[in-house]
Amino acid sequence: MVFSASMVKALEAGKPASDFFTDQLLFVIVGSVVAAVLWRVNYRTWVGPALWVIWAVAVGLILATAVMGTDNYGAKRWLYIGSVGVQPSEFCKIAFLLVAVRLLLDYRSGMVEFRASMVRVLIFLIVPIAIMYRTQSDLGTTVICAVGIIAVMWMGGVPRKVIAAVLAVCVVGGLIAIFGTGYRAGRLVFLDPWNDGKGGYGTGYNIIRSYYALSEGGLFGVGLGNSHEKFQYLFASESDFIFAVIGEELGLVGAMAVVLLCITLGMFIVQKYYLEAKTAATLTGKASRGRMLIADRSVTIPLTILCSLATLFVIMMYACVPIGALFPTWGYKFTPLTFKWFGQVFTRYHGLQAFRDSFVLSLIASPITALLSMIISYLVVKRKFRSKGFIEAVSMLAMAVPGTVLGVGYIRGFSGGLFHTGFLQGLYGSAAILIIVFVVRSLPTGTRSGISALRQIDKSIEESAYDMGADSFKVFMTVTLPLIKDSFLSGLVTAFVRSITAISAIILLVTPQFLLITVQINEFAEKGSYSIACAFATILIIITYGAVLLMNLFIKFFGTSRKIKEDSHV
Repeated sequence: MVFSASMVKALEAGKPASDFFTDQLLFVIVGSVVAAVLWRVNYRTWVGPALWVIWAVAVGLILATAVMGTDNYGAKRWLYIGSVGVQPSEFCKIAFLLVAVRLLLDYRSGMVEFRASMVRVLIFLIVPIAIMYRTQSDLGTTVICAVGIIAVMWMGGVPRKVIAAVLAVCVVGGLIAIFGTGYRAGRLVFLDPWNDGKGGYGTGYNIIRSYYALSEGGLFGVGLGNSHEKFQYLFASESDFIFAVIGEELGLVGAMAVVLLCITLGMFIVQKYYLEAKTAATLTGKASRGRMLIADRSVTIPLTILCSLATLFVIMMYACVPIGALFPTWGYKFTPLTFKWFGQVFTRYHGLQAFRDSFVLSLIASPITALLSMIISYLVVKRKFRSKGFIEAVSMLAMAVPGTVLGVGYIRGFSGGLFHTGFLQGLYGSAAILIIVFVVRSLPTGTRSGISALRQIDKSIEESAYDMGADSFKVFMTVTLPLIKDSFLSGLVTAFVRSITAISAIILLVTPQFLLITVQINEFAEKGSYSIACAFATILIIITYGAVLLMNLFIKFFGTSRKIKEDSHV
């Protein structure tokens, strides 16, 4: 998308079409290498004596930008060293954050009193940030610095009253900066861009063009590289308004995928680096343990009532499905009840083939999903290697996008082969691609379940097996997997249920060669044949709940829960 959105801007400037793309790619490579190197440096180095050198460089860059900076759109934010342009404020964000950490550490350790700390905050943080804001007119960077400093205060245990006071001052200052400056207040025109005082050709022009881009994209877009708005209609299409180009070329599906991907990655980071720090392994290595029940009636009674109402609502919704399959004519004639629609499912509408295909494909996908989930979980939790974080993140990506987006991706990826080379083109339209979609779609759920179960197993249990001479495969099959078999079985059934009830991910991939239950339900519902759709759905509900009941019975007699119960009476 970077290449597609920036190619027109590059050609307009007399440069190769890939100029912006290659620059960004170079920055990614260099940035990744630098980040990998800096990551290996002990964090104490950054808050030691070297910190003040970093702070001096940051302040020097701010002053140099104020004197020698290049004026773009009325603001001096870029400093050019030869042909290379840098934005010093990006470096200052990190420098001031490190200074905030150092000042907080000095205060908490008792090295500096409160008043002296406030003076240091004023000299080393507030004054440089104020100079940067005044000389560069950069409210965005100022806000980022303020948010970072407040985050450091919160994580450093600063009293909430102090944090609230600082936050209030920042909010008031931000409002003054917005409404006290005409061009910033003018940006609020996005609320009604047509009312910008110039009939939509003033400050609201670009916003209106972005609306046009999104509307032209429709559901699936005009195609990658085929945007019209980026041809000098939509300004800053390669930067501030790249999302409008994404929506035009990839449609609502692609735009939603980008938004959901960002949300999912954010939640993954929070879960990975914050919530997981609070987990602890059990000493027994068992997958579950006895819990203390809540006995306080002030808690149990309201929760019971609330859960009962929610359960009743769900039961009523589910009851409407089989009842609707028994009506002679949905919405018109409700008596006498009849089973003719169930008969037509199998005699006229190939119901047996639909259930057979759905059952077989789901049955093939579920053990693959469950086993693959446990293997990934084992590698992430129990093994140490550099790319395990990447593997965990990739295994979660299927949760980041709607099923329709996933289906479209598989169509574009395999209809002409990978990268239109013809390689793996044979998968398109086959049962294999449906199974792959089922596996990928259910993989995140099984993986998270396996990771949670494995974190409850103390590593000393597996170390004992290694000491006895077992290799990694033997330990996984004879020690780890039996301890998490409840999680494995739950993942197996969950994968089966998610596969047999999948619709959005496979509705665009299924071919006449295969009949799937959910596709049949959707087809008859669109035609208005609700009784037939309800008949299909009723049988699907029976199959789904039957699978869940079998899983519960299996765990009851063969799972770890029964063993724990027996041990508790010893």
